[in-house]
Amino acid sequence: MIDTQKIKDGNTEEFERLFRQYSPRLYGFLYSSTGSSADSEDMLQNTFLKLWECRQTIDSEKNFESFIFTVARNILYNHFRAQTYKRIYASVYDKSERDNTHENKIIEKDLNAKYMEIIKEMPEKRRNIFIMSRMGDMSYKNIARELGISENTVDTQMRRALDFVRKRMRDFLYLFW
Repeated sequence: MIDTQKIKDGNTEEFERLFRQYSPRLYGFLYSSTGSSADSEDMLQNTFLKLWECRQTIDSEKNFESFIFTVARNILYNHFRAQTYKRIYASVYDKSERDNTHENKIIEKDLNAKYMEIIKEMPEKRRNIFIMSRMGDMSYKNIARELGISENTVDTQMRRALDFVRKRMRDFLYLFW
């Protein structure tokens, strides 16, 4: 049984024990979703890095196994989200002539302009939270602290902002297909 209190206190031996106990199952979970050994290993390391970074927020009263798999699942979702954005962005360039770098620059400029236009359309508070997170690379915790709001509010506003950006960019990118 993993002693979550020791992990919260920064006990590296207990954390290594945690790693040895859970890494095979987490790797299997990640690999079954990605089919890529390299991606699964990267995400496994990111999962344990995230656990170490947020170890002080672990709730000893809750199911730790659910917590660790939730962290891994969120990292997996972020991976798929990033891959989706890369494919969308690449598909725009696939539609253009690869030799025509001037045309590619125009498309990139249009994409960036549309992205900034979409961000400006958000309500001010949501836009500020989005910018602090995505462009300022701030954690939800730090944003909440700086704005004097709860992390839950930051999370809700970010979800709404990301849904808004995705929908608007999808509508815009539809023009290129």
